[in-house]
Amino acid sequence: NAPIAVGTALVQGKQDYLSGLSQVSGIDQKAMLEASLYGLPMTGFDAPNRTAIDSDVLPSDPQPVDPSTPGATFGLRTDDLRVDTPTTTNTKDSGVDQSDPGQAGLPAKSTWLSGRDGVTALPGAPAVPKQIEDVSVQGQVLRGVGFRAADYTDTTGILPVTGAPAIEGSTANTTFESDAFWPQRLITPNYFGTLSGTGRTSLILTPGQYRSDAGGALTDTQRAYTHMDMQLFYSDAKSTSFGQNQPSLAAAPSIGNVQGTVSNGVVTFSTTVTGDPSAGVQQVWVTWTGTGSDSGYGHWSSVDLSQDPNDSTHWTTTFALPQGQSSSGMRFLVQAANGAGAVGMDTDDGDGYSVFPAGVDQAVVSLQTGPQTSASPFGVTATVKDPSGPVAGRTVHFTVSQNNTELFDYADSSAADGTVVLRLPPGQALPSGTVNVRADLIGASGQVVGSQSVTVQIVRTLTLGYSSATTLPAGQYPVLKATLTNALGPVAGVPVTFTLPGNAPGAVFPGLKITATATTDAHGVATAPKMTSRLVVGTFAVTASAPNATPVTAAMATQYLVSPFGAPVKLIGTTSVGLTATLKLAALVLQPIQLIPDATAKSLVAAQRVQLRWRPTSSTGAWTARNDLVTYDAKKHTFNASLVGKSLGMVKGQTYTVQMRILVGPGDVKPPGYDAVSGSFDLGGNQFTLKLT
Repeated sequence: NAPIAVGTALVQGKQDYLSGLSQVSGIDQKAMLEASLYGLPMTGFDAPNRTAIDSDVLPSDPQPVDPSTPGATFGLRTDDLRVDTPTTTNTKDSGVDQSDPGQAGLPAKSTWLSGRDGVTALPGAPAVPKQIEDVSVQGQVLRGVGFRAADYTDTTGILPVTGAPAIEGSTANTTFESDAFWPQRLITPNYFGTLSGTGRTSLILTPGQYRSDAGGALTDTQRAYTHMDMQLFYSDAKSTSFGQNQPSLAAAPSIGNVQGTVSNGVVTFSTTVTGDPSAGVQQVWVTWTGTGSDSGYGHWSSVDLSQDPNDSTHWTTTFALPQGQSSSGMRFLVQAANGAGAVGMDTDDGDGYSVFPAGVDQAVVSLQTGPQTSASPFGVTATVKDPSGPVAGRTVHFTVSQNNTELFDYADSSAADGTVVLRLPPGQALPSGTVNVRADLIGASGQVVGSQSVTVQIVRTLTLGYSSATTLPAGQYPVLKATLTNALGPVAGVPVTFTLPGNAPGAVFPGLKITATATTDAHGVATAPKMTSRLVVGTFAVTASAPNATPVTAAMATQYLVSPFGAPVKLIGTTSVGLTATLKLAALVLQPIQLIPDATAKSLVAAQRVQLRWRPTSSTGAWTARNDLVTYDAKKHTFNASLVGKSLGMVKGQTYTVQMRILVGPGDVKPPGYDAVSGSFDLGGNQFTLKLT
């Protein structure tokens, strides 16, 4: 036995630690970091008389699956494994103060079960027994594990020892509350040994569970398992592709529409199983147990389902109730394996599904989508009906998830018209993006009797403070604000990106940047930095965008500088002229600091894009406009017009606001609802006040 370097021992110790975990918790990560920081890899020592670590390798000889099944294509092999799982009961003083009314009735001793390989402990959860089994097979990869059978014993009135973080001050153990036996999964594959190069694949068995006792008691029922039967699914490490589908990477099958019914002592199990079609579904089975005084209580047993020849997603089977087993006391789980060996399990989020008399509950649930409002932020409504019509008073349980992660659940009873609106629980923020909503109809015994799912895009609305703005070359546009809302109102803390065109005409943010990001405040408002126009006249759009919201734009214009009109038009005050007199108008147009080119001026006039419009000064109503009154004098470089009040329909004694302005072109950016006569969006202009005498 040669000495082992501490560094090597440290690595092997860490590998051994990881290979015994059913999940990597925050405490486990901390343990690994501390070992890395405080280990001494440069030091070695020899421990005399040490012996090799015992190996618990179980003989495994997986056999090929039936050639007619999907797994035969991928070389799938299976092995049935039966493991004894002895546990030891341990106790310690619970520290319960019997004089405290809140602790009355709690045991004086706290209890935990230890397995052959110790315990697994997580903060706030009961310490559960652990047993590690080596299931390595040369040249094969363990793809999945199915739970087939087990024997167990329940003990009520237990105060389990719960995990508590180790800190400077002592932390008391807490009571544990769960409506279902925890943990729900008793078998977890562990591949850390394989990844570290040892080639060992392990199963972490958890032969103990806890569930709160009935009647709101603070104690728990402890379930200790004495043996477990499992089915192991193996295949080689090669990956077979079908187009872009890789069966070896396919997720476990999805299980839905689970039903268990009984008629004349015969139980019928049925379910819908779907998955990646390239991997197929290899097998589906039900694992059941009894309750109370049932003969099946204390045991889990499995029954295989058969695939419907007319519907490949439908699996079903029937079997006679065993002697002494009631249908009402039966609880069952559904498991399914695909052709690559991945195994999925559906426990109904608890201790299993119930069996109901056939034909009694004919109600079904369906989902409808509509507008998202404060009263219905998801726009999702469930309707419960049976053959006679809407059903009131039925419980519908909604589950909202996103990216395969559950966000929250919500339950409510159907109204007189059979409807239940999906609302947002208190304290829960409305998500953004695409979410999946599943509605489960709950039967009389509290089990799911029907389900439906729908995908919903949560609507976010982005609005701008204005739809258009104008300024002169090198001028600043008004501050632009964007407001982000959803069905419940303003959305805070979301980045909004403002984007300008990369060339002229356009504008820039400080630092000559064309993009800027601002975060919405408590009112859902994001304020863009100041925008300075470029030196080229024209129109462009500024765009605001935010995650999961439709981008919005505002029309912007960099304008010509139109000079004031020459005499006899007054720069200040009111210009008076007779009703039949001719008023000569002349104005220079600059772009941006030099005169507009003659060719450009002529083309604007020819296209009737130089407009005269007027309305009474006292009015805010409609304008009267003409686009054929302005001419261009190439010698004087002026835009000219001869205005005769009477011929234009003006009224004697009335005072008017008169404007000459350059309209945007047919292909230019325009704000929504743009109108060439009444709108204020243009490429520049000037005005004066005229009184007809």
